[in-house]
Amino acid sequence: MEFVGCGWAKLLLFGEHAAVYGYPAVGLSLNAAMRVHLKPGSADSWRIEGVREEDREPILRILDLLAELSGERPGHQRAGGTLQLESRIPRGLGFGSSASLCVALAAAVASRRGESDSRRIWEWAHRAERLFHGTPSGIDTGLALLGGLYSFRPDPPQLPKAERLTGVSLHLVVGAVPRGASAGALIGALREKVVGGDQGVRTVLERLGTLAADAGAILRLRPERGAGGSAARDLGALAREAQELLSSLGLSTPQLDRLLREGQANGALGGKLSGAGGGGAFFLICADAEAARGAAAALQQLSRSLKLTTMGTIYPLSWLPDGDG
Repeated sequence: MEFVGCGWAKLLLFGEHAAVYGYPAVGLSLNAAMRVHLKPGSADSWRIEGVREEDREPILRILDLLAELSGERPGHQRAGGTLQLESRIPRGLGFGSSASLCVALAAAVASRRGESDSRRIWEWAHRAERLFHGTPSGIDTGLALLGGLYSFRPDPPQLPKAERLTGVSLHLVVGAVPRGASAGALIGALREKVVGGDQGVRTVLERLGTLAADAGAILRLRPERGAGGSAARDLGALAREAQELLSSLGLSTPQLDRLLREGQANGALGGKLSGAGGGGAFFLICADAEAARGAAAALQQLSRSLKLTTMGTIYPLSWLPDGDG
């Protein structure tokens, strides 16, 4: 018998870095996924297909942890079988590839165990993600599992509280630039400043948390018909301020800044990096789907002139509230 698990890619809209220190965040699941096909066997080892050789050991560590958490492994006997992995999520660009892997594996193991409690699966995935990031917030695994547009409020030591947002439609341009540093290194460097008592950094993180709360409030309310443009302008302004603050922390790059300027010169209302920074994922907010297509076309042309061959596709994306469109 085969057991399948899926984890969605994510786009963190507001609150990156600040969420680690107790502030809210807002994020969106993307329509790209990591899928695993788990086929238990009689052997005490796993044959893993569809992964790079250097990824085998981390996956085995996750499987061992999940076996322990789920009570699947009797005594000291190691489970085994065949595991196939399929991914449409770019690696190392801030779209949550490690979180989606943890969720996909946790979901497959849960399916085998007959476990359907999403909170428990989230907890398993969160524990697994600690193998990649020492102190993950739980937001990335939440978006990978739950799917949709959510506001998160940290609730340590528990998983964050998640609220599905069903208000304003979002019209975005999504893309990524090559990263100059790993997420772990960027998070660790910022943590050193916070622990060292850097009040300037603390003030910036607090403001980033306030912007995330403001964005959540906008996306929580359904505007009057025809008032969505006002909400988009407000969100664009929040994104512009957040990007300035993240840049002040040294988390942006010249390439990313240039793409954001180009998008705003071609109709976008504002934009920012998404995730840990140092390059990676970004998005721009537009008033409607047509504006998003125009801004995306301008960025695609610029990316070709900059020879950003590793960034993948820049594309327009529309998220509509439940029941709309």
